[in-house]
Amino acid sequence: MRQFFMSHLMWVRYRFLFRAELTDLPTDTLLDIVFVILTGGQPLTLSEVGELEQIQRELQRRGELEGARLCQTAIGLRNL
Repeated sequence: MRQFFMSHLMWVRYRFLFRAELTDLPTDTLLDIVFVILTGGQPLTLSEVGELEQIQRELQRRGELEGARLCQTAIGLRNL
């Protein structure tokens, strides 16, 4: 079941990359995408940073400040 969930999130993530319509995705899905990016185990790539910045802006627009802070922290830690 977990493998299906992760593959579904990857599909959503790549769909998001090509369509970039974050307003269509539920907040929970956006947060799931953030966690998929962060659990990759590798340093963040520039494209992942771009994804996180877009998600951060969308979460801020929705008033989801904790999720936006999570994105901001992840982006900030990349520079250490």
